[in-house]
Amino acid sequence: MKDEILTFYREQSVITRPGEQSALFTDLPQSIEALCKIVQGLIIHYRCGDLYGCQIMAEREREIDTRYVERMLERIIELDPRSLSVARASQQRLVGCCRDFSTLLCSILRYQGIPARIRMGFAGYIDLGPGFYTDHVVVEYWHEGEDRWRMVDPQMDALLIKMNGIDFDVQDIPPGRFLTGGEAWRRCRAGEVDPESFGIHPDVREIRGWWLIRDKAIQDLAALNRVEMLCWDAWGMMSAKEISDQEAHLLDTIAELTLNSEAAFEELRRCYAQERVCLNGLVCASSPAVGPHEVMLTF
Repeated sequence: MKDEILTFYREQSVITRPGEQSALFTDLPQSIEALCKIVQGLIIHYRCGDLYGCQIMAEREREIDTRYVERMLERIIELDPRSLSVARASQQRLVGCCRDFSTLLCSILRYQGIPARIRMGFAGYIDLGPGFYTDHVVVEYWHEGEDRWRMVDPQMDALLIKMNGIDFDVQDIPPGRFLTGGEAWRRCRAGEVDPESFGIHPDVREIRGWWLIRDKAIQDLAALNRVEMLCWDAWGMMSAKEISDQEAHLLDTIAELTLNSEAAFEELRRCYAQERVCLNGLVCASSPAVGPHEVMLTF
């Protein structure tokens, strides 16, 4: 079963495949440290323009909805046609978010034959206030020498590490510093953590709590099934903020499966096939750039 799981995560998804831009990956190094630096030199977070000394124009914010890696690469070389190994000036980088740093790294690793997967959840190490967990996306890759998954945050460069006072290796995130959606759900259900401590920012009261934790648990389940969605995508039971008792019990199961994805891999796959959580095409994307809109996808 282990070989089957690793083979599954070596393969590109519809989202991560580089397609006609795959030649851009051929000259890239293979160390995680080097690849993280490359990704950091290609993407700028849409909320971090001032931090990196540039102004992100409103018309370019739409780039955050570039959901496919092939399209991301097209835009990157449109802005600057040089090798991906060359760090771009801040204003020449693709405008994205945490999900884009992670999805691009995941795509490169899979291209190199390294099992990799996206994890959706919350970071407790981004300093927005004591005890606050912010919506975030990271990567796990299989470390052959250690026979385990390593968790990496490819967005955290030297500037962000210093600014957030991060005191651990962001290329091997220790347990508890990043909580997947399922782990956040489990801890809140057990009364260990206040669901109101999970959101996008302490000042944004309307986007936090149980429904956001539910959404991250379902998005993480989808990502473990190689369906790597945007942070603001919603489908199925995510269309309403209310959570029924039946849905809560299903989320308990999702949390358990995503926390034990190797031991219950086949069940994890079957769980995602259920109508209430499987993405069948129509997505409501609450984009920070263009507002809520519906998108029909084909997988």
